[in-house]
Parts: sequence; C-alpha cells; structure tokens
Amino acid sequence: MQILNKKEFKDLLIKNPNKRFVFYEYDSNNGVDYDIHITDGNLKYPGFGATTLNPEPYDEHEFIFNYDWNIDEYSDDDLFVVLSDEEVIEIANLFNSCIK
Repeated sequence: MQILNKKEFKDLLIKNPNKRFVFYEYDSNNGVDYDIHITDGNLKYPGFGATTLNPEPYDEHEFIFNYDWNIDEYSDDDLFVVLSDEEVIEIANLFNSCIK
C-alpha cells in the first residue's frame, strides 16, 4: 500500500484510466476512514465514480453502493491509502476462502 496525496492519486488514475484501484481516505490526525472504495476505472473521466464497502451498520447507505465519487472535490492536502495489486489479491483470496 502507498499513501498518496490528491495530486499523486489523480495522476495515478489518469495514467491508468481503465484500471480500478482499492483505496481508503487517510487523515494523519484522525486515522483512516473505514469505508473501502474501489474506483470505477472510468476511461472518459478518470477519478470519477466509485463503489464503496461501508462497514457502518446504521448508515443511510447499503453495505455495497456506487456513487459519484470525484477526486476533484478533495483538497490538495487530502491523503489516500491505495492498496497494491498483491494486497488486493490477498484480500480476494481471503474472501474466496469463505465460500469454499
């Protein structure tokens, strides 16, 4: 995983327009936001659209939902933790082991 600021994350999305990234928001003062987001890999508008896994049982959203996430709505000093491909594979394997 790597911690990226808004510009670094946006550059990553632009350079990889058809790739989806798993990330969560990070605040160096308050820790992490526990929502896990997966970018849509939008070819036309990189950095727009995401699916979220929301662990809050009393939130107004479903556990899994899509929304109009937009990286341009963040401030320049906002931080994001972006998982590596290897970490995503490890998580996918763990979830797959639950249904075997």
